[in-house]
Amino acid sequence: MALTIEETMRMAISQSPGYIAAVNELKSSYWAFRTHKASNYPNLSLRSDLFSLNNSFQKDFQGRPVYQGTEHEQLHGFKPKPGRAPYGWQL
Repeated sequence: MALTIEETMRMAISQSPGYIAAVNELKSSYWAFRTHKASNYPNLSLRSDLFSLNNSFQKDFQGRPVYQGTEHEQLHGFKPKPGRAPYGWQL
């Protein structure tokens, strides 16, 4: 396959270190501009504190599941109803 002078020049330019550095600098400048532009947009941030989900079931000596909540649950009233295990577990 024979290459023309134009194709050879285009390949040489696209593979030169100077050209690759210039393209990377252009991309870097573009994203720096986009970041700066986005910093001027209004923003909204939300924060929430959820109670701990570190609940576990353990089996008692007869092999029945026993609910064991966290200390945080017990302090803030997140207890299962007596005789019922939460989340569909059977006692």
